[in-house]
Amino acid sequence: MGERREQVNSRPEKGDHVYAWRLKTSDGLPALYQHHGIYVGDNRVVAYSAEPGSLAEIMEGEVGYVSLDDFTRGESLRVKLHEGSPYSREQVVERAEARLGECEYSLFTNNCEHFANECADGRARSPQLKWMLPTLAAGVLVVAATGNRVLRSGAARGAA
Repeated sequence: MGERREQVNSRPEKGDHVYAWRLKTSDGLPALYQHHGIYVGDNRVVAYSAEPGSLAEIMEGEVGYVSLDDFTRGESLRVKLHEGSPYSREQVVERAEARLGECEYSLFTNNCEHFANECADGRARSPQLKWMLPTLAAGVLVVAATGNRVLRSGAARGAA
């Protein structure tokens, strides 16, 4: 139950599971997802990809340090509360920093949310995938339908 509780625009404490919404990638493409990490103090977050958001970085993500400003990219910082976690704040930081340099990103099994949840309470999971997957599928269908229309109209103009 505590997994869904959060604080918005709070000042993070060392060991907090933090996240911010992404409305576009660093490449400027539209997006709607949450980027998660662990606040380790000194205005730094440990998270997948030092500069998260571009398609290339998503596919080749690496766990690294990022400043809090770069992490939030101007969006509200949110703190996800892990009531009943078996780990102290210091242990959460140690667990996150132990994975620095890891390059095993997978959208479906090891994304930034899996990473932060596992560091915070030992359970790697990504609840946002439940609502993200239908959105991604709808986007692919729209692009496919639009792309086919564009290709057909271009071919018709070329034949004229």
